[in-house]
Amino acid sequence: MRFCVLLLASVPVAVFAQPFSFGIKVGAPFTDSFNVSAGQATFTADTKRFIVGPTAEIRLPLGFGIEADALYRRYEYSYGSGTFVPGVGGVLNSNTKAGSWEFPIMAKIRGGLPLIKPYAVGGISFKHLMGIKQTVSCLGGTCGQSFNDIAHDSNVGLVLGAGLQVNVLLLKISPEIRFTRWGVANFESPSSVNGRLKFNQNQADILIGFTF
Repeated sequence: MRFCVLLLASVPVAVFAQPFSFGIKVGAPFTDSFNVSAGQATFTADTKRFIVGPTAEIRLPLGFGIEADALYRRYEYSYGSGTFVPGVGGVLNSNTKAGSWEFPIMAKIRGGLPLIKPYAVGGISFKHLMGIKQTVSCLGGTCGQSFNDIAHDSNVGLVLGAGLQVNVLLLKISPEIRFTRWGVANFESPSSVNGRLKFNQNQADILIGFTF
Protein backbone atom coordinates (compact mmCIF):
# COMPACT_ATOMS: atom_id res chain seq x y z
CA MET A 1 0.00 0.00 0.00
CA ARG A 2 2.78 2.40 0.90
CA PHE A 3 4.53 1.57 -2.38
CA CYS A 4 1.37 2.42 -4.38
CA VAL A 5 1.05 5.77 -2.62
CA LEU A 6 4.67 6.63 -3.40
CA LEU A 7 4.21 5.54 -7.03
CA LEU A 8 1.13 7.72 -7.52
CA ALA A 9 2.83 10.67 -5.88
CA SER A 10 5.83 10.33 -8.18
CA VAL A 11 3.78 10.54 -11.41
CA PRO A 12 3.13 14.31 -11.40
CA VAL A 13 6.68 14.94 -10.21
CA ALA A 14 8.07 12.92 -13.12
CA VAL A 15 5.88 14.76 -15.62
CA PHE A 16 6.79 18.25 -14.44
CA ALA A 17 10.45 17.29 -14.10
CA GLN A 18 10.72 16.70 -17.84
CA PRO A 19 12.54 19.39 -19.84
CA PHE A 20 10.30 22.32 -20.73
CA SER A 21 10.93 24.74 -23.59
CA PHE A 22 9.17 27.94 -24.59
CA GLY A 23 9.61 30.67 -27.17
CA ILE A 24 7.97 32.20 -30.21
CA LYS A 25 6.86 31.09 -33.67
CA VAL A 26 6.71 33.34 -36.72
CA GLY A 27 5.72 32.47 -40.24
CA ALA A 28 3.41 33.00 -43.18
CA PRO A 29 0.53 31.19 -44.90
CA PHE A 30 1.63 29.12 -47.88
CA THR A 31 -1.94 28.83 -49.21
CA ASP A 32 -4.45 31.61 -49.86
CA SER A 33 -7.00 32.18 -47.11
CA PHE A 34 -9.97 32.43 -49.49
CA ASN A 35 -11.34 30.84 -52.65
CA VAL A 36 -12.90 33.51 -54.90
CA SER A 37 -14.95 32.91 -58.04
CA ALA A 38 -15.99 35.56 -60.55
CA GLY A 39 -19.53 36.77 -61.04
CA GLN A 40 -21.62 39.91 -61.24
CA ALA A 41 -20.37 40.70 -57.76
CA THR A 42 -16.65 41.13 -57.25
CA PHE A 43 -14.67 39.90 -54.27
CA THR A 44 -11.06 40.87 -53.60
CA ALA A 45 -9.27 38.78 -50.98
CA ASP A 46 -6.07 39.86 -49.28
CA THR A 47 -4.13 37.02 -47.65
CA LYS A 48 -2.07 38.51 -44.83
CA ARG A 49 1.34 36.81 -45.00
CA PHE A 50 2.17 37.00 -41.33
CA ILE A 51 1.70 34.63 -38.38
CA VAL A 52 3.09 35.10 -34.87
CA GLY A 53 2.58 33.73 -31.38
CA PRO A 54 4.07 31.98 -28.34
CA THR A 55 4.90 28.29 -28.25
CA ALA A 56 5.68 25.84 -25.44
CA GLU A 57 6.66 22.18 -25.26
CA ILE A 58 7.03 19.48 -22.64
CA ARG A 59 9.72 17.04 -23.80
CA LEU A 60 9.06 13.44 -22.80
CA PRO A 61 11.39 10.40 -22.91
CA LEU A 62 12.27 8.55 -26.13
CA GLY A 63 12.03 11.66 -28.31
CA PHE A 64 8.35 12.32 -27.63
CA GLY A 65 6.83 15.61 -26.58
CA ILE A 66 3.65 17.67 -26.30
CA GLU A 67 3.56 21.09 -28.00
CA ALA A 68 1.00 23.86 -27.61
CA ASP A 69 0.94 27.13 -29.60
CA ALA A 70 -1.14 30.31 -29.69
CA LEU A 71 -0.85 31.72 -33.22
CA TYR A 72 -2.33 35.01 -34.42
CA ARG A 73 -3.12 35.97 -38.00
CA ARG A 74 -5.37 38.44 -39.81
CA TYR A 75 -7.95 38.17 -42.59
CA GLU A 76 -9.23 40.85 -44.95
CA TYR A 77 -11.42 40.89 -48.04
CA SER A 78 -13.64 43.33 -49.94
CA TYR A 79 -16.78 43.15 -52.01
CA GLY A 80 -17.87 45.59 -54.71
CA SER A 81 -21.00 45.80 -56.83
CA GLY A 82 -22.98 48.64 -58.37
CA THR A 83 -26.15 46.58 -58.76
CA PHE A 84 -29.00 45.72 -56.47
CA VAL A 85 -28.51 42.49 -54.54
CA PRO A 86 -31.73 40.83 -53.28
CA GLY A 87 -31.83 40.66 -49.50
CA VAL A 88 -28.81 42.92 -49.14
CA GLY A 89 -29.63 46.15 -50.99
CA GLY A 90 -27.80 48.30 -53.46
CA VAL A 91 -24.35 47.46 -52.18
CA LEU A 92 -21.51 49.62 -53.41
CA ASN A 93 -18.76 48.05 -51.34
CA SER A 94 -18.08 46.04 -48.24
CA ASN A 95 -14.78 45.56 -46.42
CA THR A 96 -14.24 42.93 -43.73
CA LYS A 97 -11.27 42.62 -41.38
CA ALA A 98 -10.80 40.07 -38.62
CA GLY A 99 -8.12 38.68 -36.35
CA SER A 100 -7.80 34.99 -35.60
CA TRP A 101 -6.21 33.08 -32.71
CA GLU A 102 -5.37 29.43 -33.34
CA PHE A 103 -4.53 27.05 -30.48
CA PRO A 104 -2.95 23.83 -31.80
CA ILE A 105 -2.20 21.07 -29.27
CA MET A 106 0.02 18.39 -30.79
CA ALA A 107 1.94 15.25 -30.02
CA LYS A 108 5.55 15.48 -31.23
CA ILE A 109 8.26 12.96 -32.03
CA ARG A 110 11.86 13.78 -32.91
CA GLY A 111 15.04 11.89 -33.69
CA GLY A 112 18.40 12.43 -35.33
CA LEU A 113 21.73 13.78 -34.09
CA PRO A 114 22.27 15.98 -31.03
CA LEU A 115 22.53 19.21 -33.08
CA ILE A 116 20.03 18.44 -35.88
CA LYS A 117 16.75 16.68 -35.15
CA PRO A 118 13.96 16.10 -37.70
CA TYR A 119 10.52 15.90 -36.14
CA ALA A 120 6.84 15.39 -36.89
CA VAL A 121 3.75 16.75 -35.15
CA GLY A 122 0.08 15.86 -35.19
CA GLY A 123 -2.96 16.88 -33.21
CA ILE A 124 -5.95 19.19 -33.05
CA SER A 125 -6.32 22.96 -33.37
CA PHE A 126 -8.96 25.37 -32.11
CA LYS A 127 -9.65 28.73 -33.79
CA HIS A 128 -11.59 31.80 -32.72
CA LEU A 129 -12.19 35.01 -34.70
CA MET A 130 -11.95 38.29 -32.84
CA GLY A 131 -11.95 42.00 -33.61
CA ILE A 132 -14.29 41.53 -36.57
CA LYS A 133 -14.81 44.88 -38.31
CA GLN A 134 -17.08 45.20 -41.29
CA THR A 135 -17.97 48.40 -43.15
CA VAL A 136 -20.76 48.37 -45.73
CA SER A 137 -21.74 51.24 -48.02
CA CYS A 138 -25.13 51.10 -49.79
CA LEU A 139 -26.97 53.09 -52.41
CA GLY A 140 -30.69 52.37 -52.59
CA GLY A 141 -32.56 49.62 -50.82
CA THR A 142 -31.71 48.73 -47.26
CA CYS A 143 -28.35 47.87 -45.80
CA GLY A 144 -27.88 46.16 -42.46
CA GLN A 145 -24.92 46.33 -40.14
CA SER A 146 -23.39 43.12 -41.51
CA PHE A 147 -23.09 41.48 -44.90
CA ASN A 148 -23.88 38.04 -43.43
CA ASP A 149 -20.70 36.46 -44.81
CA ILE A 150 -19.22 35.40 -41.46
CA ALA A 151 -20.49 31.84 -41.20
CA HIS A 152 -18.68 30.71 -38.02
CA ASP A 153 -16.55 32.64 -35.53
CA SER A 154 -15.05 29.41 -34.09
CA ASN A 155 -13.53 26.35 -35.73
CA VAL A 156 -11.79 23.05 -35.01
CA GLY A 157 -9.28 21.32 -37.28
CA LEU A 158 -6.77 18.49 -37.59
CA VAL A 159 -3.05 19.36 -37.74
CA LEU A 160 -0.08 17.57 -39.30
CA GLY A 161 3.42 18.94 -39.70
CA ALA A 162 7.12 18.20 -40.11
CA GLY A 163 10.23 20.19 -39.44
CA LEU A 164 13.88 20.25 -38.48
CA GLN A 165 15.20 21.37 -35.10
CA VAL A 166 18.68 22.92 -35.14
CA ASN A 167 20.33 23.44 -31.76
CA VAL A 168 22.59 26.52 -31.47
CA LEU A 169 23.91 26.73 -27.91
CA LEU A 170 20.75 27.24 -25.78
CA LEU A 171 18.61 28.33 -28.75
CA LYS A 172 16.54 25.88 -30.78
CA ILE A 173 15.61 27.00 -34.32
CA SER A 174 12.83 24.94 -35.90
CA PRO A 175 11.66 25.59 -39.48
CA GLU A 176 8.45 23.68 -40.14
CA ILE A 177 5.73 23.06 -42.70
CA ARG A 178 2.31 22.61 -41.12
CA PHE A 179 -1.02 21.58 -42.66
CA THR A 180 -4.43 22.17 -41.02
CA ARG A 181 -7.77 20.91 -42.27
CA TRP A 182 -10.55 23.03 -40.72
CA GLY A 183 -13.94 21.48 -40.07
CA VAL A 184 -16.07 24.38 -41.37
CA ALA A 185 -15.70 27.55 -43.42
CA ASN A 186 -15.38 30.64 -41.20
CA PHE A 187 -16.34 32.95 -44.08
CA GLU A 188 -18.80 32.36 -46.93
CA SER A 189 -20.71 34.84 -49.10
CA PRO A 190 -24.54 34.74 -49.08
CA SER A 191 -26.24 32.68 -51.76
CA SER A 192 -27.96 35.85 -53.05
CA VAL A 193 -24.60 37.18 -54.28
CA ASN A 194 -23.51 36.03 -57.74
CA GLY A 195 -19.79 36.13 -57.08
CA ARG A 196 -18.54 33.61 -54.52
CA LEU A 197 -16.17 33.92 -51.60
CA LYS A 198 -15.41 30.95 -49.36
CA PHE A 199 -12.85 30.35 -46.65
CA ASN A 200 -10.17 27.84 -47.66
CA GLN A 201 -10.51 24.96 -45.19
CA ASN A 202 -7.15 23.51 -46.33
CA GLN A 203 -4.46 25.62 -44.70
CA ALA A 204 -0.71 25.21 -45.19
CA ASP A 205 1.75 27.38 -43.26
CA ILE A 206 5.50 27.86 -43.14
CA LEU A 207 6.64 28.47 -39.56
CA ILE A 208 9.94 29.03 -37.76
CA GLY A 209 10.17 28.46 -34.01
CA PHE A 210 12.73 30.05 -31.70
CA THR A 211 12.71 28.32 -28.33
CA PHE A 212 14.89 27.94 -25.24
